[in-house]
Amino acid sequence: MLMENVQKVKIDNVELMNEARVAIVIVCMNNMKNLVPCLDSIAKYTKLEHEVWVNAYMFTEENLKIAQDKYPYVHWVINNEIAGFSENNNIILRQLKTEYVLILNDDTEFKEPVLDRLYEDIIQPSIDIVAPKMINGEGKILWCGLGKPSAISHLITTSGLGGLFHKNNKHEKQGLFKTYSMCGACFLIKRDVFEQLGWFDDYYFFCPEDIALSVTANEAGFNIWVDADIVLYHYQGRSSSRVYPAVLPALRKGAVRFYGNGSKAKENIISFAEILIAFAKTIILCFSNNCINRHAQWNTVKAMFSSKTPKEIFIYFYKQL
Repeated sequence: MLMENVQKVKIDNVELMNEARVAIVIVCMNNMKNLVPCLDSIAKYTKLEHEVWVNAYMFTEENLKIAQDKYPYVHWVINNEIAGFSENNNIILRQLKTEYVLILNDDTEFKEPVLDRLYEDIIQPSIDIVAPKMINGEGKILWCGLGKPSAISHLITTSGLGGLFHKNNKHEKQGLFKTYSMCGACFLIKRDVFEQLGWFDDYYFFCPEDIALSVTANEAGFNIWVDADIVLYHYQGRSSSRVYPAVLPALRKGAVRFYGNGSKAKENIISFAEILIAFAKTIILCFSNNCINRHAQWNTVKAMFSSKTPKEIFIYFYKQL
């Protein structure tokens, strides 16, 4: 169970390492099975001087003590108030002083010097943001660059039909190349660039904050790159599965706002499409034992025309878990 006593955000071990060029920022929701291999792999494969900041989000007292004892060099930010991915990252980002920032999911693992090699890329003048290729535990490519986002592409992906419409030729690229969108699971960015962009948008509780940031970066003239020769293992989905019935409707509501792009008519059309997709998936999942996903899809149906923000939607369904 998560800690029931809500505390104000507090920060432990905040003495900065002056020689560090990069701060690694990780948000972890009380998941030691993710965090331990992630932190261990960073220590094993990173020679570049760096700081590690972890937002220990909704940690139990037991897990927090274990984590702090095992990793005394980490700057721990303790947050037991409900907050989204953007908010939890921004709590740390707004106080950093390093020249570069690596945003990293807790469900990732280095098996090579990922940060050292990304740093070699970003010190080039033309590169403002750079990310590695990401694969899962079976070696399947999850992400290697992404084009300009669109509502149609989003709905196709949401429906699960993306493989029928999208070619995977972008995954065959090698070396360093430009892309339009970054992935929030891992990217290295110049801190002053991040600050100019206004950090992550707090409105998005969980996605598509990374795509929204990508659009802002492109419009501001900053360059996003991928180095396909650098590989990061991303065990996608392990972070949020326990609270998925609250996460999914909040995620979809954020997507409606982003892809609607300020048009109420567009938002209504996208909301209706999201409802149809989620309702169809709910019916299909009635014939399976995946009650968590079925619950998440049905909550999405109920949430799409709500006036609540993604965060308010998450809180509403989280209290029902």
